[in-house]
Amino acid sequence: MSSRAPKQHHLELDQEEVAYYFTALALGLLAGFAVTPAWITPALSAANIAGLLIGDHPRLFAAN
Repeated sequence: MSSRAPKQHHLELDQEEVAYYFTALALGLLAGFAVTPAWITPALSAANIAGLLIGDHPRLFAAN
């Protein structure tokens, strides 16, 4: 019989991962609703992805 306690697994998410999950959720919600005019959905989707690309760019938080 072992005296060691069972390992507990903790799920930790980085801020990057949380941003990707919320972006995916937002894109799914945007694509799921029909809105008028029809250009609003692709425009908001593109803005969502552009914000993620800018926020996740490696030079944004570069040390130098």
